[in-house]
Amino acid sequence: LDLYILQQLNGLVAVKGGWYYLFNALGENPFIRGAPIFICLLYVWFSKADIPHKSKILLGIFGVSIAVLISIFSQSHLNSHIRPILDTSLAIANPNEWDIDMFQKRIYSFPSDTATVYFGLSFIVFLENRKLGTACLVWAIFTAGITRVATGIHYPSDILAGIILGCSVVFACSKIKFAQNFIGHLLAKYDMQFTKANIFLFLFCTEAYSLFPGLQPIYHFMTKFHLSLLRSLAN
Repeated sequence: LDLYILQQLNGLVAVKGGWYYLFNALGENPFIRGAPIFICLLYVWFSKADIPHKSKILLGIFGVSIAVLISIFSQSHLNSHIRPILDTSLAIANPNEWDIDMFQKRIYSFPSDTATVYFGLSFIVFLENRKLGTACLVWAIFTAGITRVATGIHYPSDILAGIILGCSVVFACSKIKFAQNFIGHLLAKYDMQFTKANIFLFLFCTEAYSLFPGLQPIYHFMTKFHLSLLRSLAN
């Protein structure tokens, strides 16, 4: 079923027609893909000025960050299935002519880090505003889900795993009462006007908007450093 769905959606973009341009715009244009979700996130953030509300959203953002790290670590270390467009055994169209360098050398695709980010953020919105959150989740299904499968970057199972990972970690983090109380205490003591929290949120959105272009190189450097350290200790 996983391969069948992939082949059916990918067949729509094999010829660069209307479906290709639609999916490419929805999935690869950062503004089209991300603006609706990030605008909704900012809206729910500024909709209330009370500490419990801010604390819960900050915990959700922390959850998204953890989920993304898990996703990238899994892609780098679990060695599951290769990305469809990099798997020479599959007759998958690669209309954008992507190669391995486009994915920071990560040839494995399970789970989708893009789906993890966008569904995690959408779920933060959902926890605070059901209608806006539902709209964000539907938008993410098209932009971070269907389009990524159609262009051959992910299998449907990669997307499903990203959805489960992003939403479940955000939900779990948002329910940690002692963490909420701790963040609330910090806000009450050091940031009653939420100035520092606002700056942090905007910095996070700037990074998450383009899938953490500043943080991913740091992660890869730390991974390589860790591996080289282990090799030197083994020798």
